[in-house]
Amino acid sequence: MIVCVAAWLYRLRVAALLRVERERTRIAMDLHDELGSGLGSIGMLAGVAARDDVDSTEARKLVREIADLSGLLGSGLRSLVWSLRSGRAGVAELGTQIADHARRLFPGDQPQLSVRLPAAPSNAPIAPELRRHVLLFALEALHNTARHAHAKHVALALDSDGGDNLTLTIEDDGRGFEAGEKTGGTGLESMRRRADAIGARMNVDTQYGRGTRIVLVRAAQTA
Repeated sequence: MIVCVAAWLYRLRVAALLRVERERTRIAMDLHDELGSGLGSIGMLAGVAARDDVDSTEARKLVREIADLSGLLGSGLRSLVWSLRSGRAGVAELGTQIADHARRLFPGDQPQLSVRLPAAPSNAPIAPELRRHVLLFALEALHNTARHAHAKHVALALDSDGGDNLTLTIEDDGRGFEAGEKTGGTGLESMRRRADAIGARMNVDTQYGRGTRIVLVRAAQTA
């Protein structure tokens, strides 16, 4: 009897340790996705700015880019922390978090940001994994838009049926890109991985010179 209890307690202990390890791995991957490429870019920009053959005008431009990237990373880190501490948050809190991040990224009139959130979102909590992946998907898409699109207008929309089914749309009128074009990072790959993780589908409609429209759809039939 004692041996059986000891074995049962041991299995519980091992299961708890595995859950902790999976959680650590997940957080490490999220930090890598959110901060890794940005920190690398800051390092490269700083290295160029420190070169003796860079004139003062170009150096000031590089410093402004470093400051912008630092702001993006700080905002993204705040959102990531929220996703880990958000408890029983629902669509309303998720939409507010995404919209606040977008407004920090696009604070002025160029590009002009428009935001549409559910008019009367349900107070019911949504699954933590769903909430986290949608938030980080949105941050990745918004960061890519801020850094690469050179858009005049950016539109963010979140629609929900009051449950775990929702549609996120991020659209811009910027440079776009051709199908198959290398975009200089793993952003789209990371976004597709997040869509797959929550049983959602991701649609990318883009053409060089005509902007980009990214839609994440999570519905019952895709779950």
